[in-house]
Amino acid sequence: MKSYFNDTLTLTLLASTFGIKADDGSFQRLDAEYDVTDAISIRAGVVFYHSGDKGLYKNIGDNDRLFIELKYSF
Repeated sequence: MKSYFNDTLTLTLLASTFGIKADDGSFQRLDAEYDVTDAISIRAGVVFYHSGDKGLYKNIGDNDRLFIELKYSF
């Protein structure tokens, strides 16, 4: 996680792997949040899933996600 532009832009990377060589599955999430004003923020990102040989991550490879969020606080 890293902030830029006086804490108005925050970049986050979360990666998790299972197994010694990630052969049991993995996922990566990258998102960015930008504070337009004190009351409005925009967040967008992507999540990549990689199938594993066994366990919970066996069939998740085709479930990548793209997300966008607009938040207004009053």
